[in-house]
Amino acid sequence: MDAAFKEREQRYKLRYLCRDSLMLSYPKCGRTWVRMILAKLLVNMGYSNQDKEAILAMHQDPDNILERFTSDVKIIFLYRNIGDVAMSFWWETFFSDRLNMGVRGGPSRFLKHDPHGLRGISRFYNIWFDALSHGRFKHHMFLRYEDLHADTFSEMKRVVDFLGITHMTGPNQEDLGPSLIYKYLEDAIEYSKFENMKRIEKQNNEQNLLKHYKGNFGNLGIKNASSRMLQEFKAEPDLVAYLKSRNLEKYIAMNSRWEDDPGRLRRGEINGYLRDLDKEDIDFIKKVESLIRWPDKK
Repeated sequence: MDAAFKEREQRYKLRYLCRDSLMLSYPKCGRTWVRMILAKLLVNMGYSNQDKEAILAMHQDPDNILERFTSDVKIIFLYRNIGDVAMSFWWETFFSDRLNMGVRGGPSRFLKHDPHGLRGISRFYNIWFDALSHGRFKHHMFLRYEDLHADTFSEMKRVVDFLGITHMTGPNQEDLGPSLIYKYLEDAIEYSKFENMKRIEKQNNEQNLLKHYKGNFGNLGIKNASSRMLQEFKAEPDLVAYLKSRNLEKYIAMNSRWEDDPGRLRRGEINGYLRDLDKEDIDFIKKVESLIRWPDKK
């Protein structure tokens, strides 16, 4: 397990504070938000965000994690309503090339047929829920995006306690103690509120504590030269129909979309997919959702 952390540290040119733990999630489940809170917490503790991150965050399957890190690694599994995950993924690929997937089709097609749509999300959730519920990893905790919205401090306190940060010393081996760590955590949560993160992402300056981490936070607009060629492509009929139905005709051309890239933080709300989709697609999401083996399902 130690070799696996060393390999990631060398690759990303930083060290992890918690070298026995991983955060696992599907893309668009709130990982950037949690990482920003933890980054600010470390800065408050006296560490530099340029060479230190709290925890390694990944999107891999359980078998890949077991092969590299063994069953001793502690797992934080972050998950979110599949409708919001799918539509957040679709909107990001619609507005940017960060994921190398310029969207030309409508959301209904993406939800039902794209490997990154509901099929990919439900598969990822089920294999992880099964792995954790059957004890394939010795220590784990679930973290739900909706619970983070409802009570951010209580949920992040659970994370900090699980990681053992409350009992760690500062960079100069000074004792901090739980009370001070929780005070630092409250400040980190305030720093990482949606509107402030939107401002930080747009400016992408030294306040972006994720700038030295692996990820796309702060990378607005077209980044890959090959993607510029896609500006000549036209939206397919189902996408044109969707955009017209929502008075978004100006985004039919790709260059118009990428000029208005809202970034990785689009709306920051729960059940936003209900406004994005028609009843048929919402019913399909509910059907897929009912087949997921949720950890709190009775």
